[in-house]
Amino acid sequence: MPLENEDTPVAEAPAAETPAAETPAAETPAAETPAAEGPKSVAEAIEAGLDAVPQRTKEEVDKAAAKVEGEKGGGETENEKKDDASKDAKSGEDKAKEEAAKKELDHVNDPIPKELSERAQERIRSLISYVKERDEALTVQGNLISAIQGTGTTAEEFASTIRYLQAFHSQDPKELELALSILQQNMENIALRLGRDVPGVDFLAEHKDLQDAVRYGQITREHANELARARTATARAQRLSQERETTTQAQHKAEAEKNAAISNLNELGVHLAKTDPDYQRKYDLIVGPLKEAFARIPPSQWRETFDSAYAAVKLPPLPAPVNEEPPAGMVRDPKTGQFVKANKPTPIRPVQAAGAGGTPAPKSAREALSMAIDNLR
Repeated sequence: MPLENEDTPVAEAPAAETPAAETPAAETPAAETPAAEGPKSVAEAIEAGLDAVPQRTKEEVDKAAAKVEGEKGGGETENEKKDDASKDAKSGEDKAKEEAAKKELDHVNDPIPKELSERAQERIRSLISYVKERDEALTVQGNLISAIQGTGTTAEEFASTIRYLQAFHSQDPKELELALSILQQNMENIALRLGRDVPGVDFLAEHKDLQDAVRYGQITREHANELARARTATARAQRLSQERETTTQAQHKAEAEKNAAISNLNELGVHLAKTDPDYQRKYDLIVGPLKEAFARIPPSQWRETFDSAYAAVKLPPLPAPVNEEPPAGMVRDPKTGQFVKANKPTPIRPVQAAGAGGTPAPKSAREALSMAIDNLR
């Protein structure tokens, strides 16, 4: 059937544009299709044309796209390059602004604003110098504390070491005797930990029975020294245990006294708040000094100190109340504190709001007016 009236050639155009080498061998070109079996409609013609077009691989499509770009001049145009450079510069500025915004202010190392007065700049420089000196001192102190803690020294041992150094550098014979005693104790501790005799340390001197055993040849001196060290170590361990127990008991006792003193003061405060209308004002005046005083005295003296301070406090006079001017033709009743009509006797009962004190609320404007007149009589 002829296709002269159709707008789109079906088999002839694709067959002419496509080289024979690019067509797969398994496919049959459209030109070889018998004329008697041609498309019967436009839709069939289009489908036949699409089937006749050889399918390209991805590599062929990429090569064709690169060829087209090369024919157009290749790469970006000058305007496109400028636009990209502008975008990059803007992006860099935005990043710089974001980083500057994220950066925290350094009040010590940031430059001083030039627009400030010379006096203000000098004051800022003085404060910066003080802060730097303080930070350096804190750093040195922190390093020193860390170094001491790193040795495993306890607070008691450090205090003993400081006391030894004070006594060692003194010219007072009593202080030097104290330094010698501390040094002797440390040498004994080292000898006990080593488990052997140390020059200048004689544990046997404190045990007469062991000395006699050595003198009469009952035991050797080495054995006697070993027994003496063992006795000394046991005695010291018992003494340390007793000291710890005593310290713990003292801490528990102090805590109990403190809790009892706090409870006593709380009960007193509740009582005074109910009986003394000026309690809160007096308390506000003495609470600060009392806290400082309580830090220096035992809890057993807190109640007595509070009573003395509370009794001695003198309150300043209260400011005079602001008197509200009465309305025209009205005066303030001295007993009730309410405004009443001038030259009228004091009302038997104070004026109350409608509905208060059991009085029913007026049901109409006339009833409300009558009630107001009755209150003025």
